[in-house]
Amino acid sequence: GVTSYSVDTTTPPSITTLSTTLLSLGSGGTFTINGTGFGASGLTVKFWRNKVVTPTGSTATTITFNVSDIGSSGATTGRIAVTTVNGQDFSTDTLTITP
Repeated sequence: GVTSYSVDTTTPPSITTLSTTLLSLGSGGTFTINGTGFGASGLTVKFWRNKVVTPTGSTATTITFNVSDIGSSGATTGRIAVTTVNGQDFSTDTLTITP
């Protein structure tokens, strides 16, 4: 039988909400991804079609972007992927990006 076990305490990222699901590039401002597990190293955020956008700020529970950075990346409408060294998660909501 099993004589010992170990528990992995690392938390994979988990997206809970997006600050909006309709993003107008012309309006400017910020866009925020809310969730957990974002504080691990190796944070990468990809918008639809693998467009990587560098966040302007992040904590363990939020990732913030300038809307203009999302527009200049060429990202289009779709889901968002957040990856850290502990794993990956995709948004359940689709982000719709308009000019």
